[in-house]
Amino acid sequence: MRGGHVTNLLSFGIGWFACVVGAANGTPSYGVAVAAMLLALNILVAEDALHEARVIATVGAIGFVIDTTLALAGIFVFDPRTSNPSWLCPIWLVAIWMMFGSTFTASLAWLAARTAIASIVGAIVGPLSYLAAAKMDALAIPASVAPRLATIAIIWAVVFPTLLTSANRRGTP
Repeated sequence: MRGGHVTNLLSFGIGWFACVVGAANGTPSYGVAVAAMLLALNILVAEDALHEARVIATVGAIGFVIDTTLALAGIFVFDPRTSNPSWLCPIWLVAIWMMFGSTFTASLAWLAARTAIASIVGAIVGPLSYLAAAKMDALAIPASVAPRLATIAIIWAVVFPTLLTSANRRGTP
């Protein structure tokens, strides 16, 4: 992994943490501000800034739809302090999706040609990310956690490799 890819992955981790901590403390704007700065830097250093911006925006929009749908289905609940109504995907989570999208053409690009591995990674990392956010009080996962995490795993096993492959196909976001 080249130095830029390590920096890109660290950038995602910092953005994720800032957004989750901000949401957990009722101040999501702080995390969103950190994510916005990191996203701007990711776009500035990208080989193709326009393509990078399109990928980031597309992943953010798709993440918004997925997480709003999951919240409507009762898979998780957002803190009413950070989202109104509590089923609507909050801006801090859209920022995390956008940060995640910024890794698709850099640190995670190697997975684009390995869809089976990407599917497994998505099925593991996706639910763990929501579980960690719940443990930090940024969102809530109602009782019967295992079937809810299984639902998230299935969705991520499909969505992650699909988005990753699309992001690394030139000419499409």
